[in-house]
Amino acid sequence: MEKVVLSDHGSVFTTRSLARTVIGTSASVAGGSSFVINASDVYMSPSFIAELLVTLVEKRGYERVCVRGAREHPAKVARHLADAFGFGDRVEVEQPAVPAG
Repeated sequence: MEKVVLSDHGSVFTTRSLARTVIGTSASVAGGSSFVINASDVYMSPSFIAELLVTLVEKRGYERVCVRGAREHPAKVARHLADAFGFGDRVEVEQPAVPAG
């Protein structure tokens, strides 16, 4: 399993080219079974999320991509894009637990 912690690269991710750069420094060329993206404490634009998913699933061939800790809107966008691209069965989005109150 390969993993990237987005907060190690900054706090705002807005462009497709930045997605390619982050993945290029974190993922192997051949892909693998799973790739985890820790999205805690960062903002991801829809275009950034789209590029992540396409690069990891379609171009690199990862069997599973897990986006962890995404804020509510980016999490919804990631789920929607995964379904729209036909990757819904290969992409998992985990949001942080909301405290009961």
